[in-house]
Amino acid sequence: MPWLAVPHTLAEDEVWVAEVLLREHDVRVACRPGEDRRPVAVLALSPGWINQLYVAPEQQGCGLGARLLRLAQDVASGPLQLWTFQRNSRARSFYERHGFVEVRRTDGDNEEREPDVLYRWAPG
Repeated sequence: MPWLAVPHTLAEDEVWVAEVLLREHDVRVACRPGEDRRPVAVLALSPGWINQLYVAPEQQGCGLGARLLRLAQDVASGPLQLWTFQRNSRARSFYERHGFVEVRRTDGDNEEREPDVLYRWAPG
C-alpha cells in the first residue's frame, strides 16, 4: 500500500510487536516451506477481533489468506470484527467474499489518518 502513511519507525514497530502484539494477541505465522522458512503471513487475534491479517504480496492469491481467515473463524467463540482501509479494495473484496459485512466507515480517525471500514462476521 504505497499510499499508506508510515506513522512509526522500524524500531518503534519492533518494540510494539515484542511488547504488545506477541504478548496481548493470539499470533499465527505462516512460513515458506523448505530451507528458507521466511515468514510470509501473519494472523493476530484477540477475543472478537482480527487485529491483523497480512500476506506478503508474492504469496497473495494462493489461498493462504483464506486459510488463515478460516482458522480465525473456526477458533472464534462468536462474531469477529476487523478494520481495513477504505482504499484497500482488494482486502475489502476478500473479506466480503468470506462473509464479512460492512458495519461502519470512518473519516480517518486513526494513526494513519486513512479512512477505514469496520467489518463484522457472525457464524452461520
